Amino acid sequence: MKHTGNLEITSGNAHLYAKLTEISGDLRVYGYARLDALQSVGGDLVVYGSATLDAPALQSVGGDLRVNGSATLDALQSVGGDLVVNGSARLDAPALQSVGGDLRVYGYARLDAPALQSVGGDLVVYGSATLDALQSVDGEDVSNGKIKFIETPVWIAICTPKMLRIGCQRRTWEEWIGMSNDEIGSLDENAAKIAKEYRAKLLKIHEELKGQ
Repeated sequence: MKHTGNLEITSGNAHLYAKLTEISGDLRVYGYARLDALQSVGGDLVVYGSATLDAPALQSVGGDLRVNGSATLDALQSVGGDLVVNGSARLDAPALQSVGGDLRVYGYARLDAPALQSVGGDLVVYGSATLDALQSVDGEDVSNGKIKFIETPVWIAICTPKMLRIGCQRRTWEEWIGMSNDEIGSLDENAAKIAKEYRAKLLKIHEELKGQ
């Protein structure tokens, strides 16, 4: 069973799509839905609020994947656009290998993607993420331990050989090193304090990463 165009699924109509295999447009899930036969979504896939999606055969999402509720996607291998897990959401995607756009995990969200190898865009993690196999972020090689996640009281710092992201600020190491504490403090009220407490540790990690 194939569906052309966009589709909205709720707890009340989910039973009508038990044999659905393909959607050409967007899929929006507002309630509980178990879609055992679904294999591909051509557009965006959005799981709202308290909604739950269980789609064990889904292999690809052509557009963005946004999870604000809960989703178990055991066979998912690729997301063409951005992957966003938000709030207190949870996404289990043990077979996911590639994200074409940004990967963003916000709030208290949880992403379990131990096989993910490549992220085509930016990587932002505020919540919890399992990314054991990550090899490439925005074209930069981060394989073999060349990416570090350092938790501070406010943000998670993401360190690669070329870049350092702290909160919403992503810059090269040279740009960060060249900034004074006052300049860093102007970015956010917590930034100067974090820089003072973690600067030496982050610079040490930078030296370690450069040597790999």
